[in-house]
Amino acid sequence: MDCASSPSTTPAAVAAGGASAPKVSAGDLHSEVILVTGASGYIGSHVCLALLRRGATVIGTVRDAQRASKVTHLTRMSSDFGGRLTLVEADLLAAESWSASVIKGCTLVCHVASPFVVGIADRDAERTLFAPARDGTTNVLAMVARHNEAAAAAEFAGGAIASDYIPAVRRVVVTSSMAAVSGGRDWRKEGYGETLDEPEKEWLNLEECKSNYTKSKGIAERTAWDFVATLKAKAEASAGLAPPPFELATILPTFVIGPPLSASTATSHTVTRRFLKKELPAIPDLWFSTVDVRDVAAAHCAALTAPDAAGERFACWAQDTSFFEWSRILSETFGPMGYKVPRGRLPKWIMRIISLFDKEVRMMLPNVGVRSVTVSNAKARAMLGVTFRTQHESIIDHAHGVIRHEVDGVVQTAAWKQGEAEGKWPVYCGPGGGGGGGGEAVVVAAAAAAEEADATPAEAAAAATKEVSGGGAAATPEAEEETAAKDDRSPAVSTES
Repeated sequence: MDCASSPSTTPAAVAAGGASAPKVSAGDLHSEVILVTGASGYIGSHVCLALLRRGATVIGTVRDAQRASKVTHLTRMSSDFGGRLTLVEADLLAAESWSASVIKGCTLVCHVASPFVVGIADRDAERTLFAPARDGTTNVLAMVARHNEAAAAAEFAGGAIASDYIPAVRRVVVTSSMAAVSGGRDWRKEGYGETLDEPEKEWLNLEECKSNYTKSKGIAERTAWDFVATLKAKAEASAGLAPPPFELATILPTFVIGPPLSASTATSHTVTRRFLKKELPAIPDLWFSTVDVRDVAAAHCAALTAPDAAGERFACWAQDTSFFEWSRILSETFGPMGYKVPRGRLPKWIMRIISLFDKEVRMMLPNVGVRSVTVSNAKARAMLGVTFRTQHESIIDHAHGVIRHEVDGVVQTAAWKQGEAEGKWPVYCGPGGGGGGGGEAVVVAAAAAAEEADATPAEAAAAATKEVSGGGAAATPEAEEETAAKDDRSPAVSTES
């Protein structure tokens, strides 16, 4: 069974959310308040950073704002950007936590929160993956719908007074995955050849899909499109009494690599960690389709405002990367610093033995010696203006980030520490790449101010920043734009044959 539903629930059918839906216009994000779910995650953190660099005020949801290991990098980020990042607590599976206070004042939403866990047994799949994917997406979008209903009601009641004004959410961008496209599909057998020219038109095959994680991504994205289609039908049937639905776009990254902003564990760090710690004796003949996390974040930013992005899916695929090339790049760059990256070839029969004791290796076995087809990223480049980084840049930056934050026990060698002390290695956070202090006080004060004064998160964050910093100046928009431009500049990668 193909995951694609009836024509009425396809992305094209809900393209702009209805003729009278609130429209998104192109431009910078300085006037926007944007909700980012899953802000502490690998991708979510980068989405927050990219939005802040583009001038937005960001409200980030986390499960536990007091858990320092998960939010310290975000509190520093808030400080670096003048308190324009505020954290609120919300749990994907707790519908009641997605209340009006979470989204108050927001005009755009990035729904990034979703588990990325492979190797989940069938008996645990519903609780661990399917429920968070399906119910979590529904909880977030239902909150947006309720918010827009309140905004419409306030407008109808004559809420032109500033204190009564509730801005509607114009667009939601959902983080999906190329797994929602390719799961259970064999492109070569289906006659697509070596290139998938229009990946956004394809959906996974649930019946043939063997990975529960892959199934969860298809379930989550389909849930989003179906939800908006239902809102559209409701609006059309109400003869104008129900508010028009918000616009929807989805981002479909393949395996994401690039620098982490915290020490949190993520499946994306597995390969780099194994190589740097030499957890494999040699290199298996494996290929991964990869994309840089910073380019994925840039795609989210662009999809929020690009006028033609409404109702569209965007594949984020940069290149096919072999483990041999991955290890070569790491060995040449980090070998001289004391990291003993494996370079020999690992026969498949040895992998079979290792897989008996190693779940991650067991998941890799079916893909040994199989190269992925080329996936076109033409749509993301043309409509969103995304320029995809090279694998060389992404792999090196990923390793520096994993080492800097000592992810999963990766140590900092003396040589790496010396280079860090001399400022040789790239830094990935802050307006100009640096860190900062005092952010936690800004976030805590902002949350308290919002609760007491019933202020919008943006107003509370501004007030808290002034109180904590003594009115110190925030980074200028001009400086942030310059930093963002430098961060996003990279050679284009052709993925079309």
